Amino acid sequence: MKKLINNIPLLAFVLTAMTALTINLSAEDVQGTKEALNPNTHTWEDITNQELGVDYNCDTEVDTDCTREMDELGQEVPDSRVEGEFKPI
Repeated sequence: MKKLINNIPLLAFVLTAMTALTINLSAEDVQGTKEALNPNTHTWEDITNQELGVDYNCDTEVDTDCTREMDELGQEVPDSRVEGEFKPI
Protein backbone atom coordinates (compact mmCIF):
# COMPACT_ATOMS: atom_id res chain seq x y z
CA MET A 1 0.00 0.00 0.00
CA LYS A 2 2.90 2.35 0.73
CA LYS A 3 4.25 1.81 -2.79
CA LEU A 4 0.92 2.84 -4.25
CA ILE A 5 0.71 5.94 -2.07
CA ASN A 6 4.28 6.88 -2.97
CA ASN A 7 3.52 6.51 -6.71
CA ILE A 8 0.36 8.67 -6.72
CA PRO A 9 2.24 11.85 -7.80
CA LEU A 10 3.85 9.94 -10.67
CA LEU A 11 0.50 8.49 -11.75
CA ALA A 12 -1.08 11.95 -11.62
CA PHE A 13 1.72 13.35 -13.76
CA VAL A 14 1.37 10.58 -16.37
CA LEU A 15 -2.41 10.99 -16.48
CA THR A 16 -2.08 14.76 -16.91
CA ALA A 17 0.48 14.38 -19.71
CA MET A 18 -1.68 11.86 -21.56
CA THR A 19 -4.73 14.10 -21.23
CA ALA A 20 -2.84 17.12 -22.54
CA LEU A 21 -1.60 15.19 -25.58
CA THR A 22 -5.05 13.85 -26.33
CA ILE A 23 -6.72 17.24 -26.14
CA ASN A 24 -4.07 18.95 -28.27
CA LEU A 25 -4.26 16.57 -31.24
CA SER A 26 -5.62 18.52 -34.18
CA ALA A 27 -7.39 16.96 -37.15
CA GLU A 28 -4.17 17.20 -39.16
CA ASP A 29 -2.32 15.12 -36.55
CA VAL A 30 -4.74 12.25 -37.00
CA GLN A 31 -3.41 10.26 -39.91
CA GLY A 32 -6.16 9.91 -42.47
CA THR A 33 -5.81 9.91 -46.23
CA LYS A 34 -7.10 11.89 -49.17
CA GLU A 35 -8.30 10.06 -52.26
CA ALA A 36 -9.19 11.08 -55.81
CA LEU A 37 -11.60 9.33 -58.14
CA ASN A 38 -9.64 8.35 -61.23
CA PRO A 39 -11.89 9.23 -64.21
CA ASN A 40 -10.37 6.49 -66.38
CA THR A 41 -10.59 3.52 -63.99
CA HIS A 42 -13.40 4.84 -61.74
CA THR A 43 -11.41 3.76 -58.67
CA TRP A 44 -10.27 5.82 -55.69
CA GLU A 45 -6.50 6.52 -55.58
CA ASP A 46 -4.43 7.88 -52.70
CA ILE A 47 -3.39 11.53 -53.16
CA THR A 48 -2.57 12.30 -49.53
CA ASN A 49 0.64 14.20 -50.28
CA GLN A 50 -0.77 16.15 -53.23
CA GLU A 51 -2.16 19.68 -53.09
CA LEU A 52 -5.11 21.14 -54.98
CA GLY A 53 -3.95 23.70 -57.54
CA VAL A 54 -0.36 22.45 -57.38
CA ASP A 55 -0.58 18.73 -58.18
CA TYR A 56 -4.17 18.46 -59.42
CA ASN A 57 -7.38 20.35 -60.15
CA CYS A 58 -11.06 19.45 -59.95
CA ASP A 59 -12.98 20.28 -63.14
CA THR A 60 -16.29 21.52 -61.73
CA GLU A 61 -17.96 21.38 -65.16
CA VAL A 62 -18.18 17.58 -64.82
CA ASP A 63 -20.85 16.22 -62.46
CA THR A 64 -18.90 13.57 -60.52
CA ASP A 65 -16.80 13.26 -57.38
CA CYS A 66 -13.23 14.56 -57.46
CA THR A 67 -11.79 13.89 -54.00
CA ARG A 68 -12.75 12.59 -50.58
CA GLU A 69 -11.05 12.32 -47.19
CA MET A 70 -10.74 9.13 -45.18
CA ASP A 71 -10.14 8.92 -41.42
CA GLU A 72 -7.44 6.84 -39.74
CA LEU A 73 -9.83 3.86 -39.66
CA GLY A 74 -10.44 3.95 -43.42
CA GLN A 75 -13.94 5.38 -43.13
CA GLU A 76 -15.03 8.29 -45.29
CA VAL A 77 -15.15 11.61 -43.43
CA PRO A 78 -18.71 12.99 -43.69
CA ASP A 79 -19.13 15.98 -46.03
CA SER A 80 -15.54 15.70 -47.28
CA ARG A 81 -16.30 14.99 -50.94
CA VAL A 82 -15.39 17.66 -53.48
CA GLU A 83 -17.34 17.61 -56.74
CA GLY A 84 -15.71 17.76 -60.15
CA GLU A 85 -13.46 15.59 -62.29
CA PHE A 86 -9.94 14.85 -61.02
CA LYS A 87 -7.29 16.28 -63.38
CA PRO A 88 -3.60 15.77 -62.53
CA ILE A 89 -1.37 18.72 -63.44
